[in-house]
Amino acid sequence: MASPLVTSAFSLVFGVLFLYLFLFPTLNRQIRQRNSRRGIILFMGSGVAAGVGVTSMYAGLKWAPVVVVSPVTAINPLFAIGLSYFFLKHMERITWRILLGALLVVGGVVLITLSQV
Repeated sequence: MASPLVTSAFSLVFGVLFLYLFLFPTLNRQIRQRNSRRGIILFMGSGVAAGVGVTSMYAGLKWAPVVVVSPVTAINPLFAIGLSYFFLKHMERITWRILLGALLVVGGVVLITLSQV
């Protein structure tokens, strides 16, 4: 099995190539129109955070059983909801249905993972 760093590097490189080939003309035009440095910095920060997340997931899969890693990875929607509550208060409305849906998804993944033990 390849190291987590190599595996995540391959997945991120191919993801960036895909985005570059298919979305670059649109993104380039939007960036030129808005010329937002803050937006570019946030976009780069989200890319770094995604890279750290992918690398962490592959590292977890290398050193721990899937039964442990899968539920931990499945709490991603809860983090997204929590972060959007704090950072996107005026742009994103979190309803009880969104929270319930995220909890059901996380609970479903945990139940499926534990049932395969």
